Amino acid sequence: MGFWRELRRRRVYRMAGFYVVGAWFIIQVADVFFPAWGLPETALRFLIVATILGFPLALVFSWTFDISTSGIVKTEPADPGENLDNSLKRTDYVVLAALLAIGAAIVFGSLQKIVEEVDDAVAAAEKIDNSVAVLPFVNLDTNPDTGYFSDGVTEEILHRLSSLKALHILSRTSSFAFRNSDEGPARISAMLGVRYLLHGSVRRDNNFVRVTARLIDDTGFQVWSETFDRKLEGIFAIQSEIANTVASRIERQIVPPAELPAGRTTTNMEAYDAYLVGRAFVNARTPGWDGKAIAAFEEAIHLDENYAPPYAGMAVALSINNADWDAVRESIVRAAETAIELDPELAEGHAALGLTLLDHAILLGDT
Repeated sequence: MGFWRELRRRRVYRMAGFYVVGAWFIIQVADVFFPAWGLPETALRFLIVATILGFPLALVFSWTFDISTSGIVKTEPADPGENLDNSLKRTDYVVLAALLAIGAAIVFGSLQKIVEEVDDAVAAAEKIDNSVAVLPFVNLDTNPDTGYFSDGVTEEILHRLSSLKALHILSRTSSFAFRNSDEGPARISAMLGVRYLLHGSVRRDNNFVRVTARLIDDTGFQVWSETFDRKLEGIFAIQSEIANTVASRIERQIVPPAELPAGRTTTNMEAYDAYLVGRAFVNARTPGWDGKAIAAFEEAIHLDENYAPPYAGMAVALSINNADWDAVRESIVRAAETAIELDPELAEGHAALGLTLLDHAILLGDT
């Protein structure tokens, strides 16, 4: 019974009672005001967790210290003796600092979680209906150097979805920033401000390809998942099939994808592979990227001269930071115009041609 009497003497019971009553009052007030301020229910949950974590700290403080008219002092021992000195020593300040640091960490962490929940709630309220972010598909090939192929498949699916006017597709720059992210789907969806995430994996094995696609909503629940096994020659059919299925899952009725011009596809898979290699070098901008990218695009054009994207890629690669502008300008314009002739709706071709004309106008202005 000595321990329980010591708890009473050190006023631990009183501190526990005050803390419970105070915490209950704060939670009741928050329960009324949080919904009025538009804060989500999870914010109240983090507040409750913070009060629970702070309870042991309050008990430790009450056992070790007293608050007197002179400030904070050490709790008197059961047998104080004649020469009692209950002023704080260096170790007592260390204990106080530790309790304060832990308490501050609990408060700061809880506030941070509440702010994140508020931000997610605001982002969720601002999400556009039928908005989709296409995350980079994971490369499951045994050769990690073929990652360009999975990125290319991802981008082609993104382009196919972008052709559907009923869907709002997030740009590649934003969605690819979450490559290998540790964030959960619900958190990524909130940060990107979209209602759906499309991700998956790509595996090549000789002349066959397996593409697995998953559609997840902004709550983290899987809406749809499917695996496509095809010969490598049928990769464009897979991309169209995935885009169409995603649209049908999101829309109340199936939204037929726009038919792509003949110049946007190729039956020559070596040409398609070379084009993806060139685009990977353009995106990476590693040392010597320009020569490697141009060589890959030239190979793709050689393999299929009616395939528009390599011409656009060639124009873009030649136009980026080229010191000898006058020497390459004609080649850039010719490549961009060829891409547009083969596929009048190819955005990369128009962008390359517009960039060329803009830079030419700037040069004329400088001279």
